[in-house]
Amino acid sequence: MRRFACVLVVLAAGVVVGVSSAAAPTQLKEIDVSDSFVIPDLCSFPVTVTISGTANVTLWTNSAGAVVRELDTAPGSTSTFSGNGNSFSFPNSLVARTDYGSGAALGGSATVTLSGLFGHVPGFLSSDAGRQVIVNATVVGFASVQGVEIPLTDGGDVSTQSGHFNSGDAIGAAICGALT
Repeated sequence: MRRFACVLVVLAAGVVVGVSSAAAPTQLKEIDVSDSFVIPDLCSFPVTVTISGTANVTLWTNSAGAVVRELDTAPGSTSTFSGNGNSFSFPNSLVARTDYGSGAALGGSATVTLSGLFGHVPGFLSSDAGRQVIVNATVVGFASVQGVEIPLTDGGDVSTQSGHFNSGDAIGAAICGALT
């Protein structure tokens, strides 16, 4: 089971490698990232995940106009898990950086570095927090936001991580316990 904070990766991520760019970075502020979806089989009842808030995205492009780096933050946004008449929330304080190499292209690869709070189940499990580097993520599409095309990534393999991370099974059990 992917880390629940990867829900935020709907936006994609940002960069740690320096690449020269043809123009000043494009900054998109207060993008509404509010969304809701159901995880039907996590517990013995459906669990609804609701993300509320906004995100900021900074994009760097090369001389051909392709996005080579991205930085995503979501200050002040929250994730809420609800089900069985109960709910809990935590702040989305995750920073995502993506490096698209020579430029984002459909089917191309990217390296995504996530740092911050990945998730928290108050009273049931210590927070997942730290840094993960995901390699071989795939560019699966582009989202048009404020007239700018933002690459979307999916998949990949965790190559390194530091901090504290619980297993997917422990996270699932804690979510179900908190909502019971």
